[in-house]
Amino acid sequence: SIFTFTNAFDMDKYLANFVSSDFVIANAKYFNSEYSARKEDLQESHLTESFIEACEEQEGFEKGGRIYAATDQVGVKISDYKIPKNMPVNENGELCWMWNGEKIPVTKLNEENYQTMYYGVDDFLFEKMEVYEGEKDLDVIKEKLATGNYLIYAVSTDDNGMVRKEDMVHHAGDKVTLSFPNGEEREVEILSVIKENYYGIFPYYTTAEVFRKDLSEDYLMSYSFDVRDDREEAIQQFVKNYSEKTEPTMNYESKLKWSNEFESLKGMFTIIGCFLTFVVAVIGILNFINAILTSIVTRLRELAMLESIGMTKKQIIKMLTLEGIYYAGFTMISSVLIGMLMSVTILRVLTSQIWFMKYQFVIWPMLVTFPFLLVLGWLVPKAAYHFQGKKSMIEQLKNAD
Repeated sequence: SIFTFTNAFDMDKYLANFVSSDFVIANAKYFNSEYSARKEDLQESHLTESFIEACEEQEGFEKGGRIYAATDQVGVKISDYKIPKNMPVNENGELCWMWNGEKIPVTKLNEENYQTMYYGVDDFLFEKMEVYEGEKDLDVIKEKLATGNYLIYAVSTDDNGMVRKEDMVHHAGDKVTLSFPNGEEREVEILSVIKENYYGIFPYYTTAEVFRKDLSEDYLMSYSFDVRDDREEAIQQFVKNYSEKTEPTMNYESKLKWSNEFESLKGMFTIIGCFLTFVVAVIGILNFINAILTSIVTRLRELAMLESIGMTKKQIIKMLTLEGIYYAGFTMISSVLIGMLMSVTILRVLTSQIWFMKYQFVIWPMLVTFPFLLVLGWLVPKAAYHFQGKKSMIEQLKNAD
């Protein structure tokens, strides 16, 4: 069961929840959850182009893409928005979201518009998106988004990657009216719905070109990129040194960092599991030996009687070793049945509740121990009777009395 549990750790699911590319670079505030994407904070929280250029110049760099983000510039016109039936409203009919059982009114940009989280992404990031609903052809998506008349809407997911349908404020094909800082109002259509866990009730995506045209390139939030596998460690060391010495206000996340964290987490559970397994195994072996020894000691008179009527010591030892092997066999069968039952019931349910686990039935660690049990079943009775059998038949009968 311990091996089944630790073997259920799925690195791909774990990494997918944190990074979709090999590296993500951004201002340190972004990784500290202090990035607001507001105009007044841009100078202190934006990503620098110099950091991006330094990464792109590294040997092994393959491709990457920028993400722009603004949270206080683009709004959804309230008068043109139809609230879905699945979304909660308060007594004033205002759109809300639920927090700890309470209805919290959706943040407004101003009296006429809901606040949005407006993103602009390069082509590289479109390749990483998982479409839940609507247009899925990447070329069509990029072509239509480039017109500025379409958007991608992102819906949040739970820890297992399942869409929170109760949080969906749009479906593919819906139309909304966006308001921009220059006073422009533009009706756009939701082209696709993607799975993404950025915060906000109205998270929208367009191309980087459209974003820069609508707002500004100053809203550069982060840059994601992939590298050759053989250069991953070297580039991580470069990024680490660069963010510590050259531009200390910058920081990074990497697939390698999360992989190491995953292995540490798995290793901790493995060590604890192996220790518990060892303790249980020692207790089980001692109980097994004790049961066999007790069986022999309580039957000394019977064994002496058998020897007195002509049964040889060799035949008695053979009988006892066969009994020990039968006992070991019964233990193995019981272990398999109980272990399988626990695995497909308790462990299957437990691993399904932990988002980075994927249940896999594992039985080989149990099978590895079976030859050892058989050896014990053969050796312990033989050794126990060997020491007892050194006494004469008369002495054995007296001791039994």
